[in-house]
Amino acid sequence: MAQREGVNLTLSIGIDFGNRNSSIAAHNFPARDEVTVFQNGFTSTLRFPTYVARAAGSAGQYLVGATALHEAKGAPASWHGASDLKRHLGRGVANSRLPPNDTNIEMSDRVAFDANGHATFRMRATSDQAEHDTVMRLVAEIFRHLVHEAERYLNDYPRISEVTITIPCHFGPDERDALREAAKAAGLRVAGLIEDPVAAILGFTKVPPLEAINVDTAIKGRRFAVVDMGDRCLTASILTCTADGDIAIEATHCDNRTLRESFSTNVCGTFCSRLFRTRRTVPWQHTAERLQRKSCCY
Repeated sequence: MAQREGVNLTLSIGIDFGNRNSSIAAHNFPARDEVTVFQNGFTSTLRFPTYVARAAGSAGQYLVGATALHEAKGAPASWHGASDLKRHLGRGVANSRLPPNDTNIEMSDRVAFDANGHATFRMRATSDQAEHDTVMRLVAEIFRHLVHEAERYLNDYPRISEVTITIPCHFGPDERDALREAAKAAGLRVAGLIEDPVAAILGFTKVPPLEAINVDTAIKGRRFAVVDMGDRCLTASILTCTADGDIAIEATHCDNRTLRESFSTNVCGTFCSRLFRTRRTVPWQHTAERLQRKSCCY
């Protein structure tokens, strides 16, 4: 949270931490009860690719988001970036096994564990331990980048120090603790973690056709089904909102095997296969990956 000097208006900051893209927004900005999703300064979009890489020739320096993806296009083969961070967050030696049949997770061939049992990514084509970074550190770099971008728009406010972060329903204690540690490493205190379907219900009245509807009519006393079609995970949840406005998750089911590969890549692949009639006439998977990368960079 942040408060502008001389103005009795508290600013709340929220981060939607996604596996492929992330976003950051502020409540009560630029006016009371308004929500602003901040733009990516590199692409002028409302999303930031969840991608991190070490800056070439700079020890301890990182590139994040679209900048890292843009640089990756011309990088040498030994230069690695890190994606799929959300799915490795909280993994350690004690829970290192991947789900059955979940063999297509990006980066899985470059995951190792440090002396503390934390999952790390090999950031270059080398076995040198110094070239490994923990998932928590890489996530911290993403949070730091998101906050920096938001602060570009908040000149009259003090530095952001507190955030609320959305999480999947299936996040357990290990993942939640790792997320808090990553935020702490980025200089942030986590005010709260909100499950994705709950966040969807809370934002229900912000949909333009429903903005004029009273919240009592919109959500109180009603039951909802929320389908979250993420990058590599499909989640369906049933939620209820009591007459007092309390939201509870009745049931949820997460399927991280159906998509197998990136949902975005599958959609692009289907488009390419139909466009060219048959997948044999075009390297559709590589074309799909290029389309997906281009959508993030430009």
